[in-house]
Amino acid sequence: MIADAQALTDNIENPEKVRQNIIEVALDYMSCGLDPAKATIFIQSQISELCELTFYYMDLVTVARLQRNPTVKSEIQMRNFEASIPVGFFTYPISQASDITAFKATTVPVGGDQLPMIEQTREIVHKFNTVYAPVLVEPKALLPENEACQRLPGIDGKAKMSKSLGNCIYLSDSADDVRTKIMSMYTDPEHLLVSDPGHLEGNTVFTYLDAFCRQEHFERYLPDYADLDELKAHYTRGGLGDVKVKKFLNNVMQETLEPIRNRRKELEKDIPAVYDILKKGSDEAREVAAQTLAEVKSAMRINYFEDAEREIRRTIKTNYLGKGHFRRSETSFFVYTEYAGHLLSVVAVIDIQRCLLEILSDLPAGGIFRVTGEITGIDQRRLMRKRCQYHIRNLRIIQEKQTVFVFRGVGSGFPICQYPDGFHGGSFLPQSGTEDAE
Repeated sequence: MIADAQALTDNIENPEKVRQNIIEVALDYMSCGLDPAKATIFIQSQISELCELTFYYMDLVTVARLQRNPTVKSEIQMRNFEASIPVGFFTYPISQASDITAFKATTVPVGGDQLPMIEQTREIVHKFNTVYAPVLVEPKALLPENEACQRLPGIDGKAKMSKSLGNCIYLSDSADDVRTKIMSMYTDPEHLLVSDPGHLEGNTVFTYLDAFCRQEHFERYLPDYADLDELKAHYTRGGLGDVKVKKFLNNVMQETLEPIRNRRKELEKDIPAVYDILKKGSDEAREVAAQTLAEVKSAMRINYFEDAEREIRRTIKTNYLGKGHFRRSETSFFVYTEYAGHLLSVVAVIDIQRCLLEILSDLPAGGIFRVTGEITGIDQRRLMRKRCQYHIRNLRIIQEKQTVFVFRGVGSGFPICQYPDGFHGGSFLPQSGTEDAE
């Protein structure tokens, strides 16, 4: 996810900056190896369902709880927001909970500083599931095995890299830019002479070596030392200068970043294709988030019109089995289901797609589902996409007449056949048992 909406909380007066960063982040993701064929890359602001989920989750969190969040406190201090905190920024742990739960994520890769955010998400999920229904999934944090990678400091020695502080090494930086930044890195302020003993704690250069250096790097770039432990031992006893260590780190980082830079240059040649990837990913993400939002609203009992659809005329009797006509109104049409020669239900519905999927998910083998009347809203591709969510495995669709669709359950593994875009007029046909031959 590209969190542009979150970025606006402290860039509200500079939306163009956020807009430009959208493509930069997308290029970074893909140049580092995220494959859009396997991972859905989307833009946060394009998924309106996330905002609605955030709104509902706000009722599950107190102001005091947000104020105790250590990540929020440190971010507020870093941006000098103590006197005037934007509400959107203050509540971003709740927004982040929406970003995670909308897609029912089970595992969230994070740095060490984000652990309080995951814990707050778990609290929101637990409270929602307890108060309403077990709809949401409690995620777990996935930390890097290498502790140094859990939170890289800025090159100035500050606790965190931040664009606003200008202390980052960017994936888009040229080789010269990377070298310049590394050579200016914060080290040990007491290590004034080469002969002085050095300190490792808080030394940014050694933190980066812990994160990125491997055994083979010494063989290629610093063969005088067997490994990082030997280099550290020499530095702490004195006799090893910062410049030599920084040059070694530069070689390590250049080797690490070079393939990423090359992939990025290739991707930059076709920016419209990158936007297409983001558009497709956002469309896919919106569909998943919409399903979760529907489940959340159902659990909260605020899906008022869906409830009405299920209840309206659910038990209309056999009066309508003969040649009586139904006509489509402004907001509804009528369907009925039958099995083994018996009427099951007649329902007035507004959303034909949802109605079909809900009824078909319960259709037994040999059961028949008929639709008659004027219906023009069936979207075959949407039915194809949605049927798996409703656990519909077997279905054969038969066009019995121009005015009737007949859906017949056939056991396991069903193809969905072609059918017309819509049909007009018509009435319910007399009950005919199993004479609707395929």
